[in-house]
Amino acid sequence: MTISEFNRRFLTERTGLPASRIGIVHCGVDTACFAFRDAERNVQGERRTLLGVGRLVPKKGFDLLLDAAAPLLEEDPRLRVVLAGDGPELGHLQARAEILGIQDQVEFAGVVDRDRILELFDESALFALPCRVSPDGDRDGVPVVLMEAMAVGLPV
Repeated sequence: MTISEFNRRFLTERTGLPASRIGIVHCGVDTACFAFRDAERNVQGERRTLLGVGRLVPKKGFDLLLDAAAPLLEEDPRLRVVLAGDGPELGHLQARAEILGIQDQVEFAGVVDRDRILELFDESALFALPCRVSPDGDRDGVPVVLMEAMAVGLPV
């Protein structure tokens, strides 16, 4: 069993098993918990939040998010970035925010539980997760947190 056609092809190439022997079960979202929420997104108010959630590892691309957000943060002091998660890239990302001069508008929220993720979804104007293939070849399929953000109605 695997989660995608891409993974099935990968496993077929790596193991020699025929594709017909590898089933696919796609990841899903608990829509009882991550139900559409008609939240008033704070896009015209005093603070606007761009949210990223995930493990702080190269494949998640949070460094790209900081680079892309920097000119927007400079232009609009009401904008902020919240990154929820932990991992080996934390120090690098904090240093990157400082180099870009945006450290005062970037919050590293650490590991958060499901209830806090739902609150962050409600408080945010936009969700971003610029995944990429990391130098060691590690990559995401479709991250569940991305599907959760879409399920609650947060623009992605």
